[in-house]
Amino acid sequence: MNPQERFVNAVNEILRHIDFPAVIHSCNSGNQQLAKRVLCQLHCAFVEAYGTDFIKQPSEQFVDVPVVVRGRRNGNLTLGLAVLDMHMAGELTHMVLFTPEGVSEHHCVRHQSFNQRNFLKNFDEFDYWYTPEIAGEKYVNFHFLPSPVYSLLRDSVEAYGSYDWRYA
Repeated sequence: MNPQERFVNAVNEILRHIDFPAVIHSCNSGNQQLAKRVLCQLHCAFVEAYGTDFIKQPSEQFVDVPVVVRGRRNGNLTLGLAVLDMHMAGELTHMVLFTPEGVSEHHCVRHQSFNQRNFLKNFDEFDYWYTPEIAGEKYVNFHFLPSPVYSLLRDSVEAYGSYDWRYA
């Protein structure tokens, strides 16, 4: 089994135990502890699958990473998973977002309920940041981290025991 398959299997196990409405609320409240715990679990699963939280030269073309996503429309936050094309310097190819009803593929309307579509309208345009460090990545702006995003990322990575220069 390759690292991406190991990560996806671990994520599927984590997702089975998530209270999605509570995680969404936690992302956007003064008490982000639940969201931090879930993001830390995803980060730990990534590290266990890939053997590191620094991707220099992956053997696979695509790498799945845990992310914090911020809608540009209203600043709402959610967690998710992004698929990056490592042959294209980490270009985003696919995004799965946490919604109050579970996970949903971004812009895949036919498999979404009415409530999911309404929730995802806040994320038509978005910024995202991921927990591992990707060498040579040029699409994510880690110099602009809104305070709630910074807090989620920093505390999730530090809870695992990693120190990442981006969050110092």
